[in-house]
Amino acid sequence: MSVNGESMHGRRLDDVVQRMRGKPGTSVEVAFGREGRMDAIELSIVREVIRVESVSVMCACFPMAWAMCGSASLRSPGGGVAAGVGRAA
Repeated sequence: MSVNGESMHGRRLDDVVQRMRGKPGTSVEVAFGREGRMDAIELSIVREVIRVESVSVMCACFPMAWAMCGSASLRSPGGGVAAGVGRAA
C-alpha cells in the first residue's frame, strides 16, 4: 500500500490513517494490492469530514411480559456521547 506515492509497508494502521488525513476538499492518492491481482489498485480520494453517530440504540418490546428493554452502545468516545444517550432515552 502507498499513500501519495510513499510506501506504507510495515507501518502501523494509525500512521497510515494519519497520512491519509488532510484538509477537506483536497485529494489523496492511495494504491493497494489485492489477492489475485498482479497490479496495484490506484485511487484518488477527495477528503471530506465524516460524521459518525456516537451512540447506537436497539430496543425490544416483549408484549407477553409487558416489558421493554433496550441497549445502547458507544461507537466512539468523545464529544456527542451525552447528547446521543439523551436522545436514545
